[in-house]
Amino acid sequence: MTLSVIIPACDRVGELRECLRRVMEQREAGRCEIIVSDDSRTDGPRGVVAEFPGVQWVQGPLRGPAANRNCGARHARGDWLVFLDDDCLPDSGWLAAYEQAATADADVLEGKTVCPIEDAFAFYEIVENVAGGAFWSCNLAVRREKFEELGGFDEDFTRACAEDMEFAWRMRKRGLRSAFVEQALVTHPPRAMGVLDLLKRTAAHRWVLLYRLKTGMGPGLGCPSPRAVAALVLREAVDKLRMIYHLWRDGDRRRIKGRTTDVLWRCASLPGYLPYYAYWELKFRRMEAGKVKLRKA
Repeated sequence: MTLSVIIPACDRVGELRECLRRVMEQREAGRCEIIVSDDSRTDGPRGVVAEFPGVQWVQGPLRGPAANRNCGARHARGDWLVFLDDDCLPDSGWLAAYEQAATADADVLEGKTVCPIEDAFAFYEIVENVAGGAFWSCNLAVRREKFEELGGFDEDFTRACAEDMEFAWRMRKRGLRSAFVEQALVTHPPRAMGVLDLLKRTAAHRWVLLYRLKTGMGPGLGCPSPRAVAALVLREAVDKLRMIYHLWRDGDRRRIKGRTTDVLWRCASLPGYLPYYAYWELKFRRMEAGKVKLRKA
């Protein structure tokens, strides 16, 4: 049984160097290969990879993180594909934990992901998976044969948003067995966001619309456009109410200020973004309908 660690990279030189250093400290020759699939516009990450003998560098497709992970997977030879983001910091026992868990009766393994931030206001990009069930692609292992059966990550998602949610949906639909490996610990540093970053993140919500469309969470493709837009508005309003409910119910004191600020921003910005979301809802519907026609032709 061999592992292939796949690291999709994109212009984060310092973070990639530290990530690779930590992975290389755990690597046992012959039992693990490390592949960096590079979507960068500069030669920086390729130069970093050259500092670590034995790490394979491949040119990414420049079509977003989903396609970049698939590119790394196509070059992998291991029985298990272990996905790790280039800005994540694996714990010293991370790889050994995956290696041990890979012998169990499971098809997908998700590691524990933590974010070291306390009592902070928004706006930060915070990624955590402390109890399982999230299946974030920054710390995830999949049997190679099952990954190929699923067709990998959906490359329609050309930005880092919802592509791992869609993969997890297909995984559950196919009935793949999963396990949470708490010892496969990764630290995902928080990313501070300025105003422009915040606006981009809010705009990236359009990929959640595509996720809903692909997973049947909204009206079907045959739904008339006015009805589809009306359903979108209702769904977004209900989502914001749900966010407020969970904020009140969970009472996460460690993050209460940041979560509150985030919820207030999402509610306040929704009216301004609704026309933008409606545009993408209709565009994604046309895209998916076109695929259906091609399959039938």
